[in-house]
Amino acid sequence: MQAIPPLDPILVLHEFLTDSPHPVLVVGHSGLVRTSNEAARQAFESNDLAGCTIESLCNAQLNAQQEGVALQCTSTTGRHFLALVTTLAVNSGGEPAFLHMLRCTEGSPRIDGNLEACLIEVARSPTFVAGDFQVAAQLLTRAAGRALGVASCSVWLLEDEGATLRCAQQYELSTDTDSRGATLTAAEYPAYFRALESGRALPTFDARNDPRTSELSEYLETHGVESILDAVIRVSGRMVGVVCYEHQGGQRMWSNDEVTFAAEMADQAAHAYLLAEKRSTQEERDRLSEELQRSQKLEAVGRLAGGVAHDFNNLLSVILGYADLGKISANSETADCLDEIRSATQRAAKLTSQLLSVGRQQVLHAVDIDLNELVRGALDMLGRVLPEGIELSFQAGAPVATVHADAGQLEQVLLNLCINGRDAIEGRGRIAIRTWIEERGGDGSWVKLEVSDDGSGIPQGVLDHIFEPFFTTKAAGEGSGLGLSMVYGIVNQHGGDVTANSELGVGSTFRVRLPLVTSYQANPATPPRPSQANGSGGLHLDTPCRLLLAEDSTEIRVLNHTALVAAGFEVEVAEDGAKALHRFKSDPRAFDLVVLDVIMPELNGPDALVVMRSLRPELPAIFTTGYGSEALSDLALEQDSYQVLHKPHTPRELVALVRRLLSTAPSS
Repeated sequence: MQAIPPLDPILVLHEFLTDSPHPVLVVGHSGLVRTSNEAARQAFESNDLAGCTIESLCNAQLNAQQEGVALQCTSTTGRHFLALVTTLAVNSGGEPAFLHMLRCTEGSPRIDGNLEACLIEVARSPTFVAGDFQVAAQLLTRAAGRALGVASCSVWLLEDEGATLRCAQQYELSTDTDSRGATLTAAEYPAYFRALESGRALPTFDARNDPRTSELSEYLETHGVESILDAVIRVSGRMVGVVCYEHQGGQRMWSNDEVTFAAEMADQAAHAYLLAEKRSTQEERDRLSEELQRSQKLEAVGRLAGGVAHDFNNLLSVILGYADLGKISANSETADCLDEIRSATQRAAKLTSQLLSVGRQQVLHAVDIDLNELVRGALDMLGRVLPEGIELSFQAGAPVATVHADAGQLEQVLLNLCINGRDAIEGRGRIAIRTWIEERGGDGSWVKLEVSDDGSGIPQGVLDHIFEPFFTTKAAGEGSGLGLSMVYGIVNQHGGDVTANSELGVGSTFRVRLPLVTSYQANPATPPRPSQANGSGGLHLDTPCRLLLAEDSTEIRVLNHTALVAAGFEVEVAEDGAKALHRFKSDPRAFDLVVLDVIMPELNGPDALVVMRSLRPELPAIFTTGYGSEALSDLALEQDSYQVLHKPHTPRELVALVRRLLSTAPSS
């Protein structure tokens, strides 16, 4: 007689409950659903629940016998419903398993009227849809927190490519206070982050012991939080944040309409987030457009200023030169007058130098320097220009902050910013200087220089124009309006930028950014002289030396020719670079030194020198210019192989430089 196999109790129970109107789940020891009845498949909205975890369906592990436990369940489509769950431990072939029968206490109830009214109030609020997410978050946390009667409601946003949640707004109902800034990281709370990513809402009855939120138990216990309801903020399916509701005073079973309300409120937060992003994008576009227009205007004014400075420098060179020559045979009274002319000319020359700074055309002697050391070295000088009532402080945020820059020009930037702060302070006050290093996103780092004051502040209408040349709010005669425009020009010429922020009655802050030099090398305080590169030995100046002078300005050409001849040199002159090159080519060994203006018609000085050096590499050379560094920036010659004499210069300075170069030049 054939033996009858034993009945599997699970199959028996399942067969018995097949027609049950209540959902039934049979779950193995691993926590995975093995089988289910039709009522369960309808409740959880799936044709096949096998392989689903009981934790994902009932938000609990359910690994012990229990009766009538109220649980917040979640269908496979994300719908939430409340059910009383009875769990029965059974045995199948020696393997423990559990049978769960659910009695749904609600179907799909309509959201509570009060909660619906709160949603409508928030959604229709003009401030909520104004594009300011901070304001929207404050409105949401207060309205939603009160509607649900929780201890705290907060909005968190993802940062660091999803690795960090930062609290954008938190409202404590008991104290009626707001706070923000706290952070949670995925590295510290991985299970919590995974739970948020996996669904729309995360209701927890026993938050301290629920595996999805138990990582937060220390915080929960400290603040007396028993239950949490989190609703994920999603934009185009991507999680961008979460709205969190915290309940104190006993565990709370979140109803279906409360969970729905939380999810709907998170959708409203997503809408506010998108509006804020749109507004931010538009504001950034407007800011960049204004910045471009301002930059183009400053560029145009700077070029104009540079051109005016060049022509003005030529005139000053003639005035200064003849004033010097006139003193040679003048009596004492006339000599005093000439000294006054010379003094006024030098003051005018200082103005043209400022114009060149505005136009970013100053000649830079850039070396690697530690900005911290430069500031420390300038503190005494800065202290002398500030009244006793103003306190000056300096804080270095990094041991070394190396930039490739002209030390004198950066000192000018520092001085102008401190003077600007001084003029904004009435009576006693403070000027603070600070440096630090800031990453700039995979493309090196910036060295930041900040100068702030606690003066009267700058009105917004003025702030928009402060870097424009000749713009000043001072009374006539009290300022040229070039101080901050010089700062702008110098910083931009160094490859950086400068910004200003100000608040009336609080003060102003100027921030300069310069590219960080990562490998610091000690540099001499001044660039090597051309004579050091040309070797030793030199020509004997007791024998006549022949010079080639090229200058397109007739007045300056005559003046320099007169001065050099009077000093004992033989001088041949040319009106432009092409004529100078033609005369040089006729006999390259005939000239001991060339003096070339940088900008000339037909052929400029630098291009002429390149050809001359191809015929005679050791040829000593001097450039004279009323322009700045841009005129020499593309020169295909080593910077230490020529000397530059800036206009306006005196005949005496030209003669002295020629003699110095000839005394150290190699004999031909």
